[in-house]
Amino acid sequence: MAVERLILWDLDRTLLEAYGFGQAIMGQAFLRLYGVPAPDGVPTAGRTDKSILRDMLALLGRDESEQPRVQALVGELAREGVVDPVGVRALPGAAAAVAAAAGPTVLQSVLTGNLEAIGRLKLSAVGARGLDLDVAAFGDDHTYRPDLVDVARERLASRYGASLEPDRILIVGDTPLDVEAALVNGAVAVGVATGSYSTDDLRAAGAHVVLPDLTDPRELLAAL
Repeated sequence: MAVERLILWDLDRTLLEAYGFGQAIMGQAFLRLYGVPAPDGVPTAGRTDKSILRDMLALLGRDESEQPRVQALVGELAREGVVDPVGVRALPGAAAAVAAAAGPTVLQSVLTGNLEAIGRLKLSAVGARGLDLDVAAFGDDHTYRPDLVDVARERLASRYGASLEPDRILIVGDTPLDVEAALVNGAVAVGVATGSYSTDDLRAAGAHVVLPDLTDPRELLAAL
């Protein structure tokens, strides 16, 4: 495949609604390791699971060196199906938007803060099609979300031999942190107001294109 454009989709509240699925798995991991639930009050929107787990450990007075052990257990629990993803749902228009953006030189993948095991389970639950997860960047890869863009670019180069200019990459997400990840890397930021942030919030964050939702694929195609 000759790749001329890369679209990187966020998962939570962009393509799907998970209703606390990932947090529930993290809660189980903290119960097993420390005998207490995962602490509340840690911001999650747009952040990587690595950064979320780091802050949770700090609230328990635990050293950051324990993070790899917690992260590994979270992955194991996800793969074991300890929490049923039956409540995970695709957002309206998401599947149609991915299908509409498909093209012979357009590759679509994922850039998400989810740990890979959790992200793959969510995608499996909604029957996502058209996304090449061999190029995906997950929350296992970096704490700082903008660094995930380089992960996806390196995987694209390794798998397809493609080296794209930043402005040939679209990052689609629902939070200012998704927008930041695009802007820091010179990519095109597409904000979708299907989460906690309004169209005005996403414009103020610097998104090049802002959509109210994904129900009209023509708006996404205009961004291409």
